[in-house]
Amino acid sequence: MSLSVKDRVLCARVIPAARAGNRIVPEESPRGALPAGCVLLHSNPEAGDPLSTGIHLQPPLEEIPVMPGSAAYPGQVIGLVTGPDWATVDEAVSLVVQDQDISLSAESRIAWTDESTPASTKADEDAQEDPENDAPPQEHHLVEGVYRTEVQLHRLDAPLWVEAHPEGGEITLRVPTQWPGHVRHSVAEALGMEARKVELRIVPVEGGRDGALYYSSLLAVLAALAAVRLGTSVRLALRADQMTLTGGRSPATMHYLTSLLPDGSISHNALDIRLDCGAYPVLVEETRERLRAAAASIYDDALSEYSVRAMRTVTMPMSAFEGVGTAQVTFAREVHYNRLAGIAQEDPILWREDRFRRDWPVLTTLAEELAEAAGFHRRYAANELVRKRRLQLPRNTTALKGIGCAFGEQISGITAGKEQGYVSIRLDQDGSARLHCSVPTPTPRLRVAWRTIVAQELQIPKEQVTLDTACRSDMYDSGPRIFSRGSSVIPRAITSACEAIQKQRFREPLPILVRRAIKNTRATRNPADALRSLGGAAVEATIIPATMGIEVRSVTIVVYAGRIMDRQATEIELRRGIYQALSWTLQEPLDRNTREVTRDTDLMGDPVVQRHYNPGFPGTPPRIKVVLLPAGKREAPVGMGELPFLVVPAALLSALSQASGLYLDTVPVSPDGMLRMLQEEE
Repeated sequence: MSLSVKDRVLCARVIPAARAGNRIVPEESPRGALPAGCVLLHSNPEAGDPLSTGIHLQPPLEEIPVMPGSAAYPGQVIGLVTGPDWATVDEAVSLVVQDQDISLSAESRIAWTDESTPASTKADEDAQEDPENDAPPQEHHLVEGVYRTEVQLHRLDAPLWVEAHPEGGEITLRVPTQWPGHVRHSVAEALGMEARKVELRIVPVEGGRDGALYYSSLLAVLAALAAVRLGTSVRLALRADQMTLTGGRSPATMHYLTSLLPDGSISHNALDIRLDCGAYPVLVEETRERLRAAAASIYDDALSEYSVRAMRTVTMPMSAFEGVGTAQVTFAREVHYNRLAGIAQEDPILWREDRFRRDWPVLTTLAEELAEAAGFHRRYAANELVRKRRLQLPRNTTALKGIGCAFGEQISGITAGKEQGYVSIRLDQDGSARLHCSVPTPTPRLRVAWRTIVAQELQIPKEQVTLDTACRSDMYDSGPRIFSRGSSVIPRAITSACEAIQKQRFREPLPILVRRAIKNTRATRNPADALRSLGGAAVEATIIPATMGIEVRSVTIVVYAGRIMDRQATEIELRRGIYQALSWTLQEPLDRNTREVTRDTDLMGDPVVQRHYNPGFPGTPPRIKVVLLPAGKREAPVGMGELPFLVVPAALLSALSQASGLYLDTVPVSPDGMLRMLQEEE
């Protein structure tokens, strides 16, 4: 007999797989039956269970099954337990037994690939020339480098949960999400009902990790299926130790092969990018375009050849929603270019200034500001002189110093796909303004920034501007692409709406309502660089040879991010990002709520360590200097959230390379590994 919705609300927890290939053992487990009132839901493909891989999320996540019979990666949801209260449910989850289907513990290695020829196939015999030779290039100098970034799993900033209330032939969901349309259509597809019968009550969530964008849909479908099957309301929530399932940074390997001329210029470049997209690569085209843009980016030396390959491996899905930005490729490019400047025996900032794009003058301004703020030219030359003299002296225990630089851009204008959003502004007779945006849950900083733009453009006090972000049934499904570009795309729509109001207010009576759509074609009407922010960093570091301890002495970052709405909030955000980027480069601290998961080897035969990461920084905090370049008269904000991750790791690794005299090429950097490399050189 099914329960009425009004009788009670069941609690529910998901069961993640401990290993790839794991599946739920049937309920007649030797460990005993579940506690009274608990029900285990899991897929049984052999019995034709409707919870099997026949149900998937909606595009562009259609490759992700809701609850497979066997896990494709560690951490994938393979079961669901409901019960009367949280304590009973958690006890029941601990009793569920998993076994492993070895035949399903691995996936195909290639998910998708670029059509270009991999750079690694273009190497010739000249590449055997020692790339670490400090002598400047003679006639033709081939420099080969392989750069790696390891996997990094993030913990979610806010909890994820769903409440499902079935009533008749309809269902109501309370869910914190930034992608309401995807949640609604995924639930409707799973339940076999019309989307209009799925009512959503959106709970604000303060801009959680990218993984939450698809994970909220997954949890909503699971809660809805359980509620309909059991005939009662279900409240599903992740435990604190399950939050690592919701975000990450993809591991990647980048192979450069560069032909360097005697004057230090590049005559030929070939880059092979191998990215781990996990079990289910999604947003394939957007991911490929991001990587291509990061490879070509800010230099005149356009890549003549490149290859982009995504590897399908037994890890959580990592796509454009989860850690596939431009940090990995930018890291490899900047470390490689610092290496080329060293071979050419040039200052790396001056070397870059000769190779920056000429149609973007702000690049040269950025480099000059960075050099002046960090005293880079003098410090680099002094450290380089000490390094060369050290090679001629007996080994000593004095501190080794180095300084490195890196430049990068955050591309905010890629809005591929059919997503649409809108903003509407209403100016009332009392002089107050009401702003509505289709992005349902912007962060507090975005709320303040958007209200400030309206106040400035309409010349009214900010206190008279209110922001409405309630989810409306008639709104476009703005989705994650527009949300993640919100700091750059949405303010331009707000500015456009305000300009229209200003033109109408002197010839039409109040109130005036103006609505502007946010479309992917909007970015193409602006200059190519209008939706990009720039960053440059100089990091000074010291190595103590006796202990191989690393001390970051100073970090200088120069940022061009368009109009800065709140300077204090901007500096706070940049400092926070710098500490996280330094931790990613050096080590990733673990706390008592996280664990280090080690697998013997991955599909490529390499040892793998998954680091569950919480922001933090070991050692003495460095001196941090933030320089914000002024914007033009009519420029809008263009975002800067990823800039510390783009520039700080490469700058720090280059500083450590100069200090140690080694060519370091992997993050996170290991002091033990540096010690082994130094010992091998002796």
